[in-house]
Amino acid sequence: MHERFRLPAVDLLEAMVVASGSNQTSPEPPSLLGHLGTECANAFTQMLAGLDSPTHDLQLETAILNFISAVVSNKQQGLSILLLRGETLMGRFGGKDSATVPADGKKPRSILTVALDKLSDPKLINMNPERALSMLEAVALSQNYWSLAMEDLGQHPRFISSLIKYMETFNEEFQPQDAKEVLTTKANKVAAVAYIAQIIAMFIHTKRASSSRHEPGFISQLLNPKTLKYYFNHGVRITNYRRSLHGQLEKNFGIKWPGLGLMKLKKTKLKKKVYGPGYFYDLELAGQLLGFDKFWEDNGVRKARANPNGDSNGYKEEVELANLNLSLIDSQVVCNIPYNIT
Repeated sequence: MHERFRLPAVDLLEAMVVASGSNQTSPEPPSLLGHLGTECANAFTQMLAGLDSPTHDLQLETAILNFISAVVSNKQQGLSILLLRGETLMGRFGGKDSATVPADGKKPRSILTVALDKLSDPKLINMNPERALSMLEAVALSQNYWSLAMEDLGQHPRFISSLIKYMETFNEEFQPQDAKEVLTTKANKVAAVAYIAQIIAMFIHTKRASSSRHEPGFISQLLNPKTLKYYFNHGVRITNYRRSLHGQLEKNFGIKWPGLGLMKLKKTKLKKKVYGPGYFYDLELAGQLLGFDKFWEDNGVRKARANPNGDSNGYKEEVELANLNLSLIDSQVVCNIPYNIT
C-alpha cells in the first residue's frame, strides 16, 4: 500500500501476466486471481479502482491502465471480469462482507467506467495524449476480448459522441523540424486516433443490424466526411521512415562496438514500450554498457567530424532519434492494421 512500492509492483505484475500469456508451451496461463486469494484480490482490485484518486500521479495511473490491458488480453478471465465490472469476489458471489459494500450504498465504479468518463472530455487527448492512449488501449482491448462482460458503450451519455467529435477536428502532420517532445506527442495522438477507430468499429460490429434505425444521429455523424477525413488521407499509408538514419546508425554502431550490435539493445517484452526517445532501444541499458566511452555522450569530437550542422551529440542522440522515428512509424502501423475482432 505504500506509494513508493505501487509503481514497481504494478510493473512487475504486468510483466508476469504478459510473460505467462505469451508462453507457447502452456495454452492456459496460471490465474493471477487464484494465486492472490480472496482477501488479497479484493484489496488489490479496490486499490486499482482508485484510478481517479487525486493522490495518484500520472506515471502510476498509466502503469495501472497498462496492467489492465495486459490482464484483459492475456486470458486472465476472473481478474478481467472483476476489474471491468468494479466488483469484488465477495460482492460477485453474493457474500455479506460489509467491506465490499460502499457506505453510500452505490455500486463502485469500475476502472473501465473511470476511463470512459475521462475520455468523454475530448480535450483530454490533446492535454495528455499518453494518458489518453493508455485509456483508449484498455477500452479497445476490453471491448475486443470481453464485450459480453462489459456494459454497452452506447449507454454512456457522452463517450461515443466525444470520440467522434475529436475525430472531426484531428489533423496532425509530422514535420522534419519537430522537436523531440512534439514528435512524442504526435505519435501518441496518432495511435490514440487508431484506437478510436477500433473502438468505433467494434461498437458498430456488436450492435444489431437493425439498431441503426434507432440511432440515425450517430450514423449520420459517423458518415460525415469531416469525421473520416484523417483516415482517408493517412490510414492507408505509412510515411516519414528515415531509412538512412537507421541504416547508418546500425552500421556505425557495429564498427564502433563490434561485439555488441545495436539490436542487442532493443527492449524485451518485460518492459512496456512508450513512445518517445526511449521507445525501442533501451537507453538505460545502453548507458550502463557504453557510458565509459566518450562517444556515447560525446564531447563534441564526433559531432564536429560526422555532422557539421551540429544536430547530433553522439550515439546516444542518434539512438534517441531512431527511437522517435520508430515511435512515429509504429503509431501509423497501429492505424493501418485491421483490428482482430474476436
